[in-house]
Amino acid sequence: MRNRASIFTLIALIALSIFGATTPVRAQKKDDPKMPVERKVVTDEAGLQQWAPHEGAPCPMCRTNKVIDCPTCKDAEHAETCLECGTKKEPRTKKAPCRLCAGEGKLPDMLVEGPCIGCTGAGVFPCVGCRGETSYPVEGGGKKRQKCAVCRGEGSIRCSVCKGKRRCDPISPKKGIADASLKDLEAAAKSIEAVLVELRACEFAGIKERDELKKYQAILKDLAKISKPSKAASSMIKDLIGLASRMDQYTGKEGRKSETFDMFRRYNVYWLEGQAELLKLAIERAKHNENATKK
Repeated sequence: MRNRASIFTLIALIALSIFGATTPVRAQKKDDPKMPVERKVVTDEAGLQQWAPHEGAPCPMCRTNKVIDCPTCKDAEHAETCLECGTKKEPRTKKAPCRLCAGEGKLPDMLVEGPCIGCTGAGVFPCVGCRGETSYPVEGGGKKRQKCAVCRGEGSIRCSVCKGKRRCDPISPKKGIADASLKDLEAAAKSIEAVLVELRACEFAGIKERDELKKYQAILKDLAKISKPSKAASSMIKDLIGLASRMDQYTGKEGRKSETFDMFRRYNVYWLEGQAELLKLAIERAKHNENATKK
């Protein structure tokens, strides 16, 4: 049990280091983190497996502290405010609610909700212009900085998928993932795997933005019938790239658009891989119950 907890801790720390960076760097796909997914079952008197009441294992990311060093602004030198960690009394606290447990100190019930597909639990997405700094150097302006035109000086973009709640619904085949039939669960798993194959290979050069964006949205559209978060994510990436059009006066604007697209893609992959693991548990339970009813 201790070894398993250690693995979860390692996974969570890797997730924080990769997805929490203020300036995203294209990582090797094999190094991207995996969402820890655990959901227990109990066997009833009829020999059927039922989902056990959710207790929630201690969160391995914050180690039940409920807060973490704010990934959005921890490396920012000029920011005075931060949407992820700021409060009404203190605009920038540098301590944000844990992205994995949403500040509850324990893992969420993944059958109900989990870290958001659009922000991985931050409630916000790194600004495509300033990356948390709230301001940005202007071409020809020397050391003088200008209030970021993309985020309007807030340092990040509010997540339009979860609306700041940090969590979103799980994949939802007919009757929901907790009660769906084996057939529907397997169909959902097949759909997710097909989308993951395409997303892992998807790149954004920023040369033909509209075409590249349409291609990405078409990939996510395949999951729209069984995933409201995926549909919302399709709209969010369009908005993020749209905001990037305000970057014409910024240096390095082409590279930042590409990095923004890649980070969002990796957020989506992180969520979908977590859903794939959850589906495996649901399929295992459904197969057990199907076999039990045949006896």
